[in-house]
Amino acid sequence: MASGYLAEIEKMHAAVMESLRRHASEPAPMSNPHFPATSPKSALVMVGSGPSYGTALFSAAKVVEAAGILAIGQDLEEWWHIERFAYPVDMPVFVIAPPGRSYWRAGDLAATAHALGRRVIAVTHKDDTEVTRHAHTVLPVQGQVREEFSPLLYHLFANYVAFYIAARLGRSLFQSDRPELPQLVDGYYASLRQEEGFTTIKKEATMKNR
Repeated sequence: MASGYLAEIEKMHAAVMESLRRHASEPAPMSNPHFPATSPKSALVMVGSGPSYGTALFSAAKVVEAAGILAIGQDLEEWWHIERFAYPVDMPVFVIAPPGRSYWRAGDLAATAHALGRRVIAVTHKDDTEVTRHAHTVLPVQGQVREEFSPLLYHLFANYVAFYIAARLGRSLFQSDRPELPQLVDGYYASLRQEEGFTTIKKEATMKNR
């Protein structure tokens, strides 16, 4: 059984390379007016269930690290109970929807998100119609993969999205365009040490006077 799984993973190589090529050579979705992060105060949500929940968390992290905007990774069902009520109503929602047990819920959520005014970006198979019919923008995934292995293929869009958002906002990875950050942190901790030292001296003086 293990050898069969390894063979499946090895066969994914062609799909990975094709997806990377398509993401790199077709930046058209990034110029779509519905694509997120036109403002430094923008926020977005990445949603997925099962293995795709991990994909959502990872993808949101890439956007935060590269572009410095608030990006949340969330489970499909939890989005329905929580982030569905968050403003702004046009907040972008990336719906990560590989074929599998959670696929039907992803399609249902995409429809609801669209109806509520969200900007829906579908990350799904290139031949999909159920989720993409509700999407403003589609980031197609090449190749077939079982749901358990889908994060290996469905996370590829994240770095490209993070790059394009950062470029649009003129920001650098890990806020490296803010060279003053280390000094700010060091300065604050230095002030804490001084304050703690002053407090220790004060406590010692108080004990001596008793």
